[in-house]
Amino acid sequence: MTQDKGDSVPQKKTPDSSSQEGKKSFGSELEDELSPITSRRIFIHKSRRDAPPASPPEAKIQPPPSPSQEPTPEKQIPSSEPAVESAKGEALDSTEKISDETEKYDPEIDGVFLELIDEYMPRAEPVEIGDVMEVPVLEIRPDCALVNVGDKTEGIIDIAEFMNKNGDVLVSPGELVEVMIEGRDEDSDQVILSHKRAVRKSAIERLKKAVDDKTPIRGKVMDVVKGGLIVDVGILCFMPASHVDTSRVSDLSAWIGKEVEAYVLDFNMDQRRAVLSRRLLIQEDLDKRKIALLTSLKVGEIRQVTVKTIMDFGAFVDMGPLDGFIPREEVSYEKGSHPSMFLQEGQQIKVKVIKVDIDSGKIALSRKQARVDPWIKVDEKYPVNAIVTGKVVSITNFGAFVQLEEGLTGMIHVSNLSWDKGNKRPEHFMKEGDIVKAVVLELDKTNGKMALGLKQITEDPWIAVEGKYRPGMKVKGAVTQLTEFGAFIKLDENIEGLVHISNLTWDKKPEKPGHYLKIGQEIEAIILKTNRDGRRISLGYKQLQKSPWDIFFETHRLGDIVEGVVIRLTSFGAFVDLGNSVEGLLHVSQISAERVDNPGAELKEGQPIRCKIVKIAPGARRISLSRKDVLIEEEKKAMAEYLKDEVKGGVNVGDLLKDLKLKID
Repeated sequence: MTQDKGDSVPQKKTPDSSSQEGKKSFGSELEDELSPITSRRIFIHKSRRDAPPASPPEAKIQPPPSPSQEPTPEKQIPSSEPAVESAKGEALDSTEKISDETEKYDPEIDGVFLELIDEYMPRAEPVEIGDVMEVPVLEIRPDCALVNVGDKTEGIIDIAEFMNKNGDVLVSPGELVEVMIEGRDEDSDQVILSHKRAVRKSAIERLKKAVDDKTPIRGKVMDVVKGGLIVDVGILCFMPASHVDTSRVSDLSAWIGKEVEAYVLDFNMDQRRAVLSRRLLIQEDLDKRKIALLTSLKVGEIRQVTVKTIMDFGAFVDMGPLDGFIPREEVSYEKGSHPSMFLQEGQQIKVKVIKVDIDSGKIALSRKQARVDPWIKVDEKYPVNAIVTGKVVSITNFGAFVQLEEGLTGMIHVSNLSWDKGNKRPEHFMKEGDIVKAVVLELDKTNGKMALGLKQITEDPWIAVEGKYRPGMKVKGAVTQLTEFGAFIKLDENIEGLVHISNLTWDKKPEKPGHYLKIGQEIEAIILKTNRDGRRISLGYKQLQKSPWDIFFETHRLGDIVEGVVIRLTSFGAFVDLGNSVEGLLHVSQISAERVDNPGAELKEGQPIRCKIVKIAPGARRISLSRKDVLIEEEKKAMAEYLKDEVKGGVNVGDLLKDLKLKID
């Protein structure tokens, strides 16, 4: 057995061969021996690792004395010293055995030993109170949280530091948390830590760095106060309402619980207070994106945008950091149309960039230029005489506008609404939104005009009007319109006739048409005349009644004595009203038995007169009268009666006749 040991000793004391295998073997054995020591190390925050230790670690993590107690001599934290001494003892024993067996001391072997000690036994880094580090949570207990502060070394944190207002614990095992070294518990040998103080310290450092470097800081909105928000960045900061966003925020409570990023407007290091601005950060980013957009835009390029606001004068669209504007005339090829006819808020559309002003940040766009002009091939798609279908988009007093497709609208003039010659209103035939068929009558590509006809869809009813309505035919219809010169009567769907005021009544001085007829009244009339080319039908209303002339001729004969009134005097005689608009002519030769050169010397207008019918012409409606014959007959009659009476005394017959004549007049 002793020989075996002796046999093994020479293998370990061959340093002169510089065997790397021996060094590895020895290092492995030493690492196993020192593992209890290395397992007790504590690692601190990176910011402290490069600092040289001012004193042994055990003296640096002692809890600070309370103000009511006298300072006590520092005690070293119980550590792995026994284990180190044990390990050193075992190593020395092993060395002594080697020395005894070899009976020599070799300095080179001792140097290898020290080199291995430095390599396989890292010294514990210094830890000071106030240092901050990030550690994982090991366990959550009712009163504290256990964290791992370095190889198998535990620290404790008061559980209250992880609770919210409702008492909920906001941390779980495995989660990394920031902690600050506050000391060590002598009984449990656990490091006492503070999460809140670590967060606060880190927050102050971040705030200071954010101010110095002019960089944003991130935090969480915790509450709403008068005038703004409370933001937690590790310490509570204030964000004014005017700095929450680039536009006014109506409901600040909606921001509670949100993560925000903002610039530090003001930071008071002594009072640990800071004022934040999210608006400045957004505005800075917005300005950068505005410049990027303006410099990237090219006149003539096509972009897709979102309609934002529709106005009478155009529309604003969202292009990201900037709004673009589409003037009303650039919305559509449809002339005079309101932008709302083609755009809706939130709608995605394609536009063409027509102007970019980098200095003012204004962008002019065109929706219509991003589309094909429908008037380019209008004559191919909608030739003259073609029947087309469109939507009524507008109605005016002079006609209706019909849209065949966007940017292509034709007009139906009132004259082309119906074959009816009467006064027509577009709303009697259609209303906005109606789908109608029409005929293309005329195209003007240069001025972008199209004339349409509604009535041309059907055959012209006036072509057959002469065969359908013959003079002398009795017809019935409703009064559709009354004018100063007569009344229009609807004979069928497309044909109207006119009763002229002269054919409305037999009165010589007729009243207005409304005195005799009413709109909508059904009447019977007679066809007097048709004119297909002029699209006119003359109707007679009075002709269905006996005329006063016919009645007069039926009741009067030649030689009848009639009474009348002088209504007009002429150079050749006088016209006498015989009643019911019947007139007779009293020729100047028939006014008196004596010669009359001036009818006005014998007669006056309005003078009652008795005459004899001396001539009748029923066809020509003429009546000739004679006052002279009446005077002569009355003179003869008076003389005859007078001669029957006995003449007494010397009476002169001439005087009697003279008196008689005066009485007759």
